[in-house]
Amino acid sequence: MRKLTTEERRRRRFTEAFRKEQVRLLDRGEVTLSEISRMYQVKADCVKRWVRKYSQNTIPEPIIIGSRSDYDHMKVLEKENQSLKQYIGEQQMRLVYMEQLLALAKERLGNDFEKMITPLLTRLRDNQKEHMIPMERFYRYVGLSRQGYFQALARHQQEEQMMVCIKNQVSAYRGSKDSRAGSRDLFYNLGIKEEYHLGINKFERLMSAYGLSLKPMRTR
Repeated sequence: MRKLTTEERRRRRFTEAFRKEQVRLLDRGEVTLSEISRMYQVKADCVKRWVRKYSQNTIPEPIIIGSRSDYDHMKVLEKENQSLKQYIGEQQMRLVYMEQLLALAKERLGNDFEKMITPLLTRLRDNQKEHMIPMERFYRYVGLSRQGYFQALARHQQEEQMMVCIKNQVSAYRGSKDSRAGSRDLFYNLGIKEEYHLGINKFERLMSAYGLSLKPMRTR
């Protein structure tokens, strides 16, 4: 790359989107501060300002070596830092893997994604001490806010409670009146629309999702 003149660097402007992207790469460990500085011919102090403004991480203060004990302490810190980097790398791999699973689930599930993804998010939230990944990253990735997640969780819990009642009604009806009653017959005979405010198509989907649909009878 051609080296820019002082005047060219003075007149140059980096967009906010560009600065955020460089900080994101820094946070993920894909580039170093010095590499950004060298690649784009920008002072390291300038890049540090981007980091302070856009990164959730902080730049450590310089360590002043004044004695042998200071030097020994610095070496201990370097070793701990290396272990921490390795741990963060492993966590990043976990995050990428989880994000890939979420992307695949979103593609395969379509309209049922929110209903099916809520239990997974709940499990990730319950085990956050293990994976140490902020839940906000998962919320953003699946297109939910923190509030949106809790709203989806409430809907999921209400649905499960409703299906417990419906399952009991279905079992009682099939046990006493018609053991082969299908979803449509049950919908009308149990008054599902009036009691639960469900349409027949959604009721059929729920019957299938909760394993209440009948298997076709085999014919000889």
